Amino acid sequence: MFSVNSTVPQVATALAQIPALLNHLRSSNFSKTLSTSSHVPQPNRKDRHARYKTHTAQTVEELIAICNDCLNANSIKIVPQHVNKTELLSVCRNNPLRRSFLGLRTSHTSTPTFFENKTGFPESVLRSPILGQIHLQHLLSPASNSFRLEQRRGFETNKKRQETANKEKESKMDTEDNWKNASKKVSPYLRIVAVFVSLYLLLRIYLATSNGFLMGDFGPKPVKTNTTFDDVQGCYEAKQELIDIVNFLKQPLRFTSVGAKLPKGVLLSGPPGVGKTLLARAVAGEANVPFFQVAGSEFDEVFVGTGAKKIRTLFKVAKSVSPCVIFIDELDSVASTRSNSGMHPYANQTINQLLAEMDGFEPNCGVIVIGATNKSQVLDSAIVRAGRFDVEINVRVPPYRERVELFSYFLKKPNITIHNDVIVEDLASNTVGFTGADVENMINQAAIHAALRNSAIICQQDLEYSREKIQMGPAMKHKIPDENTNRMTAYHEAGHTLVTLFTQNSRPLYKVTIQARGQSLGHTAFSMEKDQYSTSKEELLANMDVAMGGRVAEELVFGSDKVGTGATADFQQATAIARSMVEKCGMSEKVGTIVFSDSLKPSGAMQDLIDKEVQRLLNESYARAMDLLKKHRDDLNRLAAALLKYEVLSKEDVEAVIAGRKPKAALPSKPRTQSIVETIIFKDKPGQTN
Repeated sequence: MFSVNSTVPQVATALAQIPALLNHLRSSNFSKTLSTSSHVPQPNRKDRHARYKTHTAQTVEELIAICNDCLNANSIKIVPQHVNKTELLSVCRNNPLRRSFLGLRTSHTSTPTFFENKTGFPESVLRSPILGQIHLQHLLSPASNSFRLEQRRGFETNKKRQETANKEKESKMDTEDNWKNASKKVSPYLRIVAVFVSLYLLLRIYLATSNGFLMGDFGPKPVKTNTTFDDVQGCYEAKQELIDIVNFLKQPLRFTSVGAKLPKGVLLSGPPGVGKTLLARAVAGEANVPFFQVAGSEFDEVFVGTGAKKIRTLFKVAKSVSPCVIFIDELDSVASTRSNSGMHPYANQTINQLLAEMDGFEPNCGVIVIGATNKSQVLDSAIVRAGRFDVEINVRVPPYRERVELFSYFLKKPNITIHNDVIVEDLASNTVGFTGADVENMINQAAIHAALRNSAIICQQDLEYSREKIQMGPAMKHKIPDENTNRMTAYHEAGHTLVTLFTQNSRPLYKVTIQARGQSLGHTAFSMEKDQYSTSKEELLANMDVAMGGRVAEELVFGSDKVGTGATADFQQATAIARSMVEKCGMSEKVGTIVFSDSLKPSGAMQDLIDKEVQRLLNESYARAMDLLKKHRDDLNRLAAALLKYEVLSKEDVEAVIAGRKPKAALPSKPRTQSIVETIIFKDKPGQTN
């Protein structure tokens, strides 16, 4: 240990202050570098070296003087005995201080970066035995920065800054060029599309904030109707239900005095053309109240919220003129079952608004909603519950008695004159399945046909022609020139006819023809003597046999390899009957009475059993038709020859041909413009022979 003299504390204090001094010098030198322009002349090497010597000597003396002023007992550290003051001071005067005052401001090296021992000691000094002493390092430990950690610094040169600036400039230029090139490559069609998309978005914003010109077209206006129940022929059950509602609208106090409430809605369901719209107009006409008529499709728009707004507008206007009747035709298009599909979420908004409006009615406010649909099974369950559509009326196809009324009503209209040979009862009996719209169309077509033949009187032939045209389509003016096709068609229709005549429980034959209509080459017609409400198993099997008769006749005459495609519709009809018998009617012993539907589908094994049963029924039907036609092969040949000669044969003509007599029918010499086909129920679809 060496004794503490006046010099040792000064040296220790100076060493402790060296890092702070170096940091101060480095920061001041860096600030000077930033503030000095690169164009200012730099001092030469000799001037910088002379300044270094002077400043170094002054700096060491100042350090010792400062250390003497702030020296105390706690700052004195023990210095190793073998450390010489002279050597230690020479180290302090070495490279760090000199480099701090070199005044380097800008580097002109050729590389982008370089590393220089700017503030630290040289490697030779750092590795010297003096600074390598452990006790001396402990002496310097209070310093904020270590000499060893600060011995090297990295610098950026002008070259790197210039390269960076050039790259930024090139990057900006490349970006601008890319935008220009991209704009040139954009197709003019895409620009047009962009314009239309912008207009569409503006239109949506406009419609969302106001009615817009599309909404302006929807202005529900009440009308006064003169239609009454006298104008509605038939529909007795429906009219009776609606008469009660008419009385409520006429005399509300009569019902409210006993606590009765007016039904909020009436649902009219049934096939097209049975008179649902006419009944709704008759309700308003009988009650003498305003009548609003809208279609369900009017509420369906591409813009979200439009349908709900139209519903609100409609009911707002209706409440202002109550009592009144709102009639919504094709209700299923606006009130079908709600779904979670994202395809049309706005549809749910429309039906929800309709439900809210019908529930929001004040009791007995005098507004009644009548909805009409031919798809009542797809309506939402919330719309048909009690409190909304309280009453559901099923409007059926008119039976015989109502058809008599329909023909009498339309034939007695002004400007219509009928011949004495027209018998309304015969027309009604021969038009089973006709709706009111069908009857009106039939009479209109008969009037057109009478006018074309320059007659002001409608006769029986005109009515028969119109019925044939409605059911079968327009007839071809000339016979098909292909004799092979006509021959196969004749045998095909003769097969249907013979199976019909000699099979029990089959439908009565009315007429058979090979006269082409559209793409259909022939028909076998049946007469319905009465309205049929149910069908037995024997009748279903007989219908299957009749459908198989056409293909069986072709196979017997031409062979299995030369049969035609005319039996496609026959097989479809027979398959539909057999599958319905097995799956829905419980007419299969193996499958049983279980009924399958979309919600209850058969398993794999059960489906195989169903298919086997359907195939069994079809095979048995085909075999029965084959046995029957083999027994009547001669009748088949005679009937086919008569069809080729006369084209159209009635039931009496067919019986005469089979008996060997000459038929009454004869093919006219000129192209046929009318026929005497009676009530016909076709088994085939257009474009196929049966």
